[in-house]
Parts: sequence; structure tokens; C-alpha cells
Amino acid sequence: KDRAMGGIEGCVFADDQCRPPCQVNLDKERLTEMAMSGRAIRGGLGEMTVPGMYTSYFCVKDWNPLEQLSCGARPDEFVCFRLNDQTGQAEYMGLNRDRHLVPDDNGT
Repeated sequence: KDRAMGGIEGCVFADDQCRPPCQVNLDKERLTEMAMSGRAIRGGLGEMTVPGMYTSYFCVKDWNPLEQLSCGARPDEFVCFRLNDQTGQAEYMGLNRDRHLVPDDNGT
């Protein structure tokens, strides 16, 4: 069973609670600004790459209180998304405390 969907359509589980689907609305310029201030990190998916579909990810924190809440993120907590190469859409991967994509993030 996919924990991100929890078997319930339209439901994302965060902190063991059903939440609306997690979304992020950031353009490349804003993401670059956030990366320069330490509130975003980008990278390649490495072993998690799906050629032609998913090759990169980004993690962000403290970007939009309502969107963060829908992701189950606490203040100063990174939330990670993979980029769909076909649609250009960011798709929720999970909280960094579970995914461990942002190094030296003190577990969050």
C-alpha cells in the first residue's frame, strides 16, 4: 500500500493524519531565490530516477503557510517534491525527516 496515498483517494498521510494533497506553487525564479537563502535544495534523483519521467527533486521549507500545512510540515521543516519531466508538475515525495534528501538537516 502506498503510504503517501494511504489507500484513500485524495488523501496524503502526514503525522499519521489524512490531509489534503500536498502542493507547492513555486516558479523557477522563486525556487532559485529560496535556494540562495537556504530554504530550498535541488538535486538529481540518482537511484530513484525513472528515465523520461522523474530525474530531479527539490525540497523547500517556510514557503507558504497554507501549502506547508497541507503537507504536514512544521515550521523550518523541509518538504520534498519530485519533478515530473513530462508535465513539469511538482509531485509530493514526503517530509525530509522521512526521505532524508536534505543532508545535515538535523532530522527534519
